[in-house]
Amino acid sequence: MAARYSESRALRTIGQELNRRGIDLFELRCLRKEYYLQCGDPNPPYTGFLEITFSDDEIDSLDTAAASGRGNGVTFVDFEALPEVLRAIGRYVENKEGTLLRISSSVAASEQEMMGLEYDGRDGRVHVEQLPVSALAEIAMRMYKERSRAKPSPGSGAGPEQRRH
Repeated sequence: MAARYSESRALRTIGQELNRRGIDLFELRCLRKEYYLQCGDPNPPYTGFLEITFSDDEIDSLDTAAASGRGNGVTFVDFEALPEVLRAIGRYVENKEGTLLRISSSVAASEQEMMGLEYDGRDGRVHVEQLPVSALAEIAMRMYKERSRAKPSPGSGAGPEQRRH
């Protein structure tokens, strides 16, 4: 995952796994590209406590499995879904040239979904922010538009189908 936005890709993959497991309230800590998740058990009787570790290799494996399950057809993207929100947090921190420390999900007193964020800034200080999911969805939508513009369109002469004469 040496791509420019490796943090955002890893977080999207983790978000997909959390969706698959039915986890929506959690705390995710990051330490040297390993992610440590703590949450309540999402399955009845809801009394357990889960701790899950995601290493680089596990994230790559989950990403590969998720990619093989996706079709090439047109799909609706829910920008407020957990995978897209986590991806947007990754981009947000990367744009600030920070290092992610922690993400936590919560519901504010106004019942607006919020994501707590903690990261080391390039100024050497720890920054703590609460971001509304709606603002993160806007970031996710801009990311989607960037990726759409970056992809070559079929028949444009770009990409693997281009022939040399």
